[in-house]
Amino acid sequence: MLRLFRQQYNYFFSPDKDLVRRLHRVTGVIPQSVALYALAMQHSSASSKLTENNERLELLGDSVIDLAVADHLFKHFPYKPEGFLTEMRAKLVSRGMLNDIAIRMGLKELIVRKASEADFHKSSIAGNALEALVGAIYLDLGYREAHRFVLDRMIQPYIDLDELVRTTVNFKSKLLEWCQKRQKKLQFKLISEHRDKNKWVYTIAAMVDDEKVGRGSESSKKRAEQLAAEAAVLHLKIDQEE
Repeated sequence: MLRLFRQQYNYFFSPDKDLVRRLHRVTGVIPQSVALYALAMQHSSASSKLTENNERLELLGDSVIDLAVADHLFKHFPYKPEGFLTEMRAKLVSRGMLNDIAIRMGLKELIVRKASEADFHKSSIAGNALEALVGAIYLDLGYREAHRFVLDRMIQPYIDLDELVRTTVNFKSKLLEWCQKRQKKLQFKLISEHRDKNKWVYTIAAMVDDEKVGRGSESSKKRAEQLAAEAAVLHLKIDQEE
């Protein structure tokens, strides 16, 4: 009851009611703690201070999204093995996917940033803000509401899971099969690892007979290997041979 009162107050009477109403229009969320959501929309280009940008919330939201997506996939595909679920989750929570969802959702109009328009579309600013938003919902309204947001506002409107199954390809397996048929040696080599804000980013190269044919960077080594393998499949034109 108290939560509903705070939400109604923020929507109709809060000094920040303009932000609350824009947030509700874009995301369907009415906050209790408006400050959390304002922080979630504050990109580091607008403020480098740790307590004045969304980097910490982004880290939290990333974990909440991972859990919500894993839970949903586990229930949606009750007879699929762990490898399939891992691959599907990686596809759903990839930077490109989250960025696309955030832009289509209209989150761009809420983000406070100094980055140029070109930088905005080339970067993961929108996807990072979406992660931060989920972190804010989790802190403000609890896991149940955050889980509902991930399913009802992120997955269901923008992603057809059955279609994703048909388009999701294990590029690592495809590249390995190609190499085995031609008696070539395949290796995945860690090129670099560094801290990007609150995340470790790993850059991995796909090496065929000691020649670099693709590379990928992600926050987990497995995802980086998949991206490197995908780049290698494109570079070697493996799909065109099939």
